[in-house]
Amino acid sequence: MSIPTTSDHLVRRLHEWGVRRVFGYPGDGINGLMGALQRAQGTIEFVQTRHEELAAFMACAHAKFTGEVGVCMATSGPGAIHLLNGLYDAQLDHQPVLAIVGQQARSALGGDYQQEVDLASLFKDVAHEYLQTITVPAQVRHAVDRALRIALDQRSVTGLIIPNDVQELDAVETPPREHGTVHSGIGITRKTLVPGADDLLHGRAGTLRPFCPSHDRSRVCTETVAWNRSSASKACHWPAPLDTSTAECRNNGRCCPEIGWLELTIFHRSSTRSERKLWSSGEERRGGRQSHEANKRSSRVPE
Repeated sequence: MSIPTTSDHLVRRLHEWGVRRVFGYPGDGINGLMGALQRAQGTIEFVQTRHEELAAFMACAHAKFTGEVGVCMATSGPGAIHLLNGLYDAQLDHQPVLAIVGQQARSALGGDYQQEVDLASLFKDVAHEYLQTITVPAQVRHAVDRALRIALDQRSVTGLIIPNDVQELDAVETPPREHGTVHSGIGITRKTLVPGADDLLHGRAGTLRPFCPSHDRSRVCTETVAWNRSSASKACHWPAPLDTSTAECRNNGRCCPEIGWLELTIFHRSSTRSERKLWSSGEERRGGRQSHEANKRSSRVPE
């Protein structure tokens, strides 16, 4: 039985993380990886695209539709450069994507060799969360683990650069227990964001609170009102009930067209750091200083 190569180890590690599809375009800078994917037929599907740029866009789309890490692969030099458009699409849309690119042999680096590009500088912006060059087989395990884990946790683009001579070296699947080695495992502990206890108890998460800038700030309704334009009037602590079907405050028969709504996030309703969104039926009709002052007053979240 032949000894697995570094490329075989990398492909197997991707499979252990749940990767079942890799998008890319072949090239001599990733011949070792292409051979490993061919030997791993039935475990990971290689989707050959018409262009490296398309491979990156497909990896981003894969992440969007599946929630998994999208993986794209390209050769060194121009192939790696072509990935950038799709990778920036993933970065700006906060999608987890791993880019694996080849590089010239380690002995040729720094010699202005054919298609030699400073890939670390090229990808340092789009893959700034994690970008590493694998120079020895013992790096593969923790480099793949960290690249996938950070991509999932930070919902960002990560990158691995693998010189073509490293791809053909014998694999080191378990680094020795000695100084200067790193040991890692598979899996991620995801963050869970939930509403605060007070919001869950009173059903306030994701609801809206009415606020009329023409009235005293102390008279803001203390009960949360769900956003339902067709619902019946809601009782509140204003002098008159609030008619949510017309989004107007009926103040003893006097219509107030400046009624505003504050949309609370799932965070604690009294948090001044929560995102806010103001809606006002009379905002477009107001102008000048009056509109500015009204917006300033209505942008405050009542205690």
